[in-house]
Amino acid sequence: MAASNPQKKDPSRRVLLPLLGMVGLGLVAPLPAAADPCAERYPTARLDEKLDEGERAFADLDDETFLRAVDEAALINRCLDSVLSPALAARLHWLNGIQLYLRNDHQRSAASLAGARGLAAQWALPESVLPKDHELRVIFDAQPADPQVEQAPEPAQGQLYFDGRASMARPIDRAAVFQLVLADQQVETTAYVFPGDGLPAYATRRRNPDRSSAGVAAPRERSRLANPWLLTGAGLSAGGALGSWLIARKAESDFKAYDPAFTLDDLDRLQGRANAGGAAATGLGVTAVGLGVSAFFVGVW
Repeated sequence: MAASNPQKKDPSRRVLLPLLGMVGLGLVAPLPAAADPCAERYPTARLDEKLDEGERAFADLDDETFLRAVDEAALINRCLDSVLSPALAARLHWLNGIQLYLRNDHQRSAASLAGARGLAAQWALPESVLPKDHELRVIFDAQPADPQVEQAPEPAQGQLYFDGRASMARPIDRAAVFQLVLADQQVETTAYVFPGDGLPAYATRRRNPDRSSAGVAAPRERSRLANPWLLTGAGLSAGGALGSWLIARKAESDFKAYDPAFTLDDLDRLQGRANAGGAAATGLGVTAVGLGVSAFFVGVW
């Protein structure tokens, strides 16, 4: 194994509704529902057992078992069926910090240790597992106890939890365990987030739909907009109708104004121009109205 135990050695846009008739013919199949990433939900006791395994392996200098146990703990954490306690969150931060240190990801290791530092009153890694003068202890002690926070968007339903505490304040300078818990105490989402990570997407209250300071990709409200292509066609048709009407009016005016210089062919030509202009104006006007109405019935989402 490349890394050694630190006790042994320190290291878009949506498109138009196409061909509406196809829906009636059954040619447009519905998209399959997204698969649940958590086929099984786990109690927090299962996470506690896996962290116990990791701590024992680390104390026994069994790097392989330790790294595997922490990886499995991370998978269990994503699919918890209840809110984890702050003490359990602190243990998860500690072991994540050690694992990332062993894998030479020192930046994220420090972020996890900072998460543990903020919960030091809840739980601390025994010195029998990690000596007091070890580099990881030094990194841990150097982290500020109080986190920098920012307000996360308020969920449309339920309550947000960070590191086992109900709060809207998301730590932004350290790792944190994020959970969205619904009104029935059902855990909807659990995620281990580092500084700079966006929170998992969740529906937010409509009264403040554009709050995204925590990096949440909040779902946009669905609203139908007038179809821009049909509106453009309606505008062009209306312009053509107006132009044809003006041509017809001019021809009609010239036809009615007697001029001895006009020949019979001139009068026929003016009468034809007036009739054609009137017909074109009528046709384009009807087209403009039809396209304009259709633009609002066949909109875009």
